[in-house]
Amino acid sequence: MIKHGADNGVVVSVSDFTDNARKYAEGINVELVNGVQLVEMWIQSLEIENNRIKQLDTETI
Repeated sequence: MIKHGADNGVVVSVSDFTDNARKYAEGINVELVNGVQLVEMWIQSLEIENNRIKQLDTETI
């Protein structure tokens, strides 16, 4: 982040983060995404895509 002059960042883990990691990340403007959040984001993106496909199907009928 520092090398590229980024204002913030995201760290993704399929596991979880310690309280110390969360406190540290908060202080340097880094978002932590744990495994549960990652799966929730994935499911949400699938639902959005599924709805988009359904909308396209109804428009072509």
